[in-house]
Amino acid sequence: MSMPTLWTATLDEFLSATASAAPTPGGGSVAAVASAMGLGLILMALNVTAKKKQYPQEISRLISGGEELLSSLKAHADKDVEIFQRYSGALKLPKSTAAEATSRSMALEAAAVVATEAPLAAAATALLGMRLALAASDDVVPSIISDVACGAYTIGGGIQGMLMTVRANIPNIHNATLVVRFRDQANQISTESCGILDQIEQVVLHRLEV
Repeated sequence: MSMPTLWTATLDEFLSATASAAPTPGGGSVAAVASAMGLGLILMALNVTAKKKQYPQEISRLISGGEELLSSLKAHADKDVEIFQRYSGALKLPKSTAAEATSRSMALEAAAVVATEAPLAAAATALLGMRLALAASDDVVPSIISDVACGAYTIGGGIQGMLMTVRANIPNIHNATLVVRFRDQANQISTESCGILDQIEQVVLHRLEV
């Protein structure tokens, strides 16, 4: 998808590009977009609640924090496309001589590290969105509590998608210390995300009295 940012595309254009044979947007950027959309639902529920005459003052803080996270997730989605293009460029480097092959190998290794760090950072940002959703689940008005759950499910799916991108890139990294660190961080984010999602589901079902 050739444009400065994914966010200037219409939803139909974005979907068509995703479904095409074009290499971007790929899994990492689509997962980041999904998490951003999920967070958007959380913010909608908070903003609707804020319009009520009586609401917890905590809501304002949650809205402010959520808006910052939303901007970060949007940037992560664009970053994923940029990083893929950089990795593709490294793949095209010449390798006819030993010196060229060594230089290409080093460039690929560096690109692989960046391509792993980026979705890991995006997943960590989305995890903050999950924490915000948990905080919101107690306070939003009952009529839209289901939207908080829908948003959390969407963020959670995005997180797992971004972490799968991390795991897919790890085999291209030969630095054992980095490999262990990336795997540990991915596992920690995944575990916490799933745990928070379970908590949100329990709160929402309880408030819905089902």
